Amino acid sequence: MLTGDSGCGKSYLLSRLKKTLNDRAFFAYIEPCPSNDSIWQHTLRYTVDSLMHVPEGRQESQLLLWLKGLSAYRDRGIKKKILGAKNHFIHELRSIYPTGIYQPGDFFAVLYALTNPELYFIVCDWLRGNNISEDELKALGVKSIIDSEEAARGIIGNFGRISADNQPIVLCFDQVELAAKFSDGSLDLSSIFNVNTTFHNNYFKNFLVIISIVLDK
Repeated sequence: MLTGDSGCGKSYLLSRLKKTLNDRAFFAYIEPCPSNDSIWQHTLRYTVDSLMHVPEGRQESQLLLWLKGLSAYRDRGIKKKILGAKNHFIHELRSIYPTGIYQPGDFFAVLYALTNPELYFIVCDWLRGNNISEDELKALGVKSIIDSEEAARGIIGNFGRISADNQPIVLCFDQVELAAKFSDGSLDLSSIFNVNTTFHNNYFKNFLVIISIVLDK
């Protein structure tokens, strides 16, 4: 947790960390969430938005770099030729992660769709939890959108479990003092810290959670 007075340089430090570790981690900036009832959907949306960013000195987004860092994507073995690229990709991920993945069929199919430039932004919309059309769902090979806190938490958990095969993802919750408040005006930070607790208790490996908060305004 990063704490300090307003203007002491917390956000500046986060930006320096990102610049210094740009080639060794993927960074996601999470703005304050206006409602504790949607903290997971909010976190997922901003995580995907940030992963769509193209890092300095790179030609592809963090999301594509993350995908291409997976061993299932890099494999060029004989099984890939026999099963076909998509079936092989999904088969390999199911073999590596036989349990613990939320809606594995949909999630792995969507990850493979990222390799198709024509489907890239539809995939990003699905991962954000946006409404997409029936035709777009069919193109991705999935049945439904991410429209609940449970689903959003599950997809973030998927990123966490699969990231053990890749570079870490750094989630920066900045200016959380601007988030939801109790009726008396005091800060309600329970949802933010519950997110962090869930990461810890569910062993979401290869995530670093940074919470930045002003101590005294």
